[in-house]
Amino acid sequence: MAWNGREVERRRYWTLPFPRAAEENGVRRKAAVAQLGHELREAVRLHLIADVPLGIFLSSGVDSSAIATVATEVRRGGIHTLSVGFDQPDFDETSEASNLARHLGTDHTVLRLTGAELLADIDQVFAAMDQPTVDGFNTYVVSRAARQAGLTVALSGLGGDELFGGYASFRDVPRATTLRRLLPFSIRAPQRAQDWACRIGGRGAVKALELFARPPSTVETYLLRRELLLPNERRALHNGQWQGLTSDWAIAEDVSSLSESNRVSALELSSYMRDMLLRDGDVFSMAVGLELRVPLLDHVFVEGVVRLPGGWKEPDPRPKPLLLDAVGPALPASVPERRKRGFTFPWDAWIRGPMRARVDRAVHEQEVWRAVGIAPAAPEQLWTRFHAGDPRVGGLQIMALWVLHEYAHRHGLAVA
Repeated sequence: MAWNGREVERRRYWTLPFPRAAEENGVRRKAAVAQLGHELREAVRLHLIADVPLGIFLSSGVDSSAIATVATEVRRGGIHTLSVGFDQPDFDETSEASNLARHLGTDHTVLRLTGAELLADIDQVFAAMDQPTVDGFNTYVVSRAARQAGLTVALSGLGGDELFGGYASFRDVPRATTLRRLLPFSIRAPQRAQDWACRIGGRGAVKALELFARPPSTVETYLLRRELLLPNERRALHNGQWQGLTSDWAIAEDVSSLSESNRVSALELSSYMRDMLLRDGDVFSMAVGLELRVPLLDHVFVEGVVRLPGGWKEPDPRPKPLLLDAVGPALPASVPERRKRGFTFPWDAWIRGPMRARVDRAVHEQEVWRAVGIAPAAPEQLWTRFHAGDPRVGGLQIMALWVLHEYAHRHGLAVA
């Protein structure tokens, strides 16, 4: 905000400098990659400065591997890396991370946690929330593990997926938008059609039907892909009283002139990452006294990346080729060949098992739902559908309800 002598002006102080699609030609890739490599090394060097114990979160993914590799180049010795393992073989990345740590010569620590340990701390996670969220539990867990390992500062690879096309949305959103444009008018599918689509193809098929009820735009397709609850589910929960409180048209105007890949990147950076990942990272790391640093979001480095053509960020077939080339040959060739694995908790199994009694009580506390403007019967209906095996209602949807209930109950919330 600024005072111009007559009134207060509100304006953005910084905007992501994405090029218009028509301006992407003429950029020389070799020179751009060299400059990006320099900016990456400078960002990591600056983020390594600390007078307290500092480490790097290291998984098997490209982003954290790139940061650790560059860190060993800009600082000789004294690099501490940390991996957190879980009792879920499909999501445990400690073996690959340990191999890379040995290759780089870092001081590596592996901490292992069980599902029982995670569940025992869930009330501490609820207590740390300053607003409801379903995406901060993993940050709390790894941050607490870092503190147990003696770290005060940790570097994270947050931002790499958004900048370098790491999410499936970079593939799915352009494809779905192109498909939607083949039909020049909207179709609102009746509930019977949604039920049929659900039986055939699950929640994804229902979202595909919903796609044709919306205008053909990248923004609409992106928002649909990120939505936790479908429109009819949201309407059932709040009876329409929250309708119109948010607007996505400013976002639409910001990305309309960009190439497809850069559109998705801009949307991921300015919505999911900014509004959820960054704030959750800050809240849940500071809840245990850990400073979380994100060198890939250094503003000079970000500006260097987003100015480049969107096509350079697409697989070639290597994932994140622009980041890999900026790091250079010091990063082992085996890293980009690994299957991408997310860091998620088995909410479905936990809600059906050890969490079931608590969630069941929450779902049926109608006075809490009334207090926050939720139709009291709607959570019970979703709960029933979840246990009936309806693929439209998964553990994450139920978890979102439980989080809202816990937050409202703890803070005595009520709709004015």
